[in-house]
This record gives sequence, C-alpha cells and structure tokens, in this order.
Amino acid sequence: MTVKLTDRRLSVYDRISLPLNNIYCYIEEVCDWETLSAEEVKAIRKVVNRHMHAERAIWSPETFRLYMRYMDSVAFQRQKKGQEAKIRAEISRQRLYSAGWEENSAELLTGEKSSEHQTLYRQLSDSLAADLIYPGYR
Repeated sequence: MTVKLTDRRLSVYDRISLPLNNIYCYIEEVCDWETLSAEEVKAIRKVVNRHMHAERAIWSPETFRLYMRYMDSVAFQRQKKGQEAKIRAEISRQRLYSAGWEENSAELLTGEKSSEHQTLYRQLSDSLAADLIYPGYR
C-alpha cells in the first residue's frame, strides 16, 4: 500500500514540480522568469490547482494546507467572488522590460510581493518531499 501511495504522489509531483517552480521563479525574478507572461503564470496556476485538488486525498493535511496558503494568499491574492486571483509580484523595471511583459500585465499583478514568499515556498517543497519519502509521516 505504501509503495502505491508513494508512486501516486510521485506521479502527481512530476506533473506539478516544474510548473510550481515557474510560478516561484516568476515572482522572485530568477532563472528564466522573463520568458513567462503574467497570463501564462495564471494559466500555470490553474493547471497545478487542477492536479492538486483532484489528488488532494493522497497528500498529507499539512502539505495541502501549505499548498493552499501558498497559492491563495502568498503567490497569488484572491479577489472578490467572480474575479480571478492576481499574482503577488512587484512591477519592477526588469519586469517592465522582460520578454513576457504585455499591455495587460500590470492588471494581473498586485504590485507587491509577499514577504513570506521564499519561506512558504521552501516549507511547501519540504512538505512535498516529506510526503514522497515518508508516506506515513505526520
């Protein structure tokens, strides 16, 4: 049973790890973040959410709690009902001149980055790793 759970988690992790990292890189302006547009980052969020919510039962409660906090308040800021979440990222000079910047990009960003962004992403990554290595952990 444990091997099957680990395999299932690994399968989902393989589908979300790079997209989740792309969100992180876009917000932090590291790696190849400038190739992504704000529209693409929002689309990535939807894909990752689809996988994580569909497979919620396989993750520990702590991992899913950290995931929801990261996606709904740290990396993105939920808006009023019926409005899509905005990306919690600064509108820096580098961003304005990046290849991914488009006319409507400013409307998709909050203009500020959460002070918890790096810390919570690391906690989420550690929690995902713990679920992959120790399925019965927690």
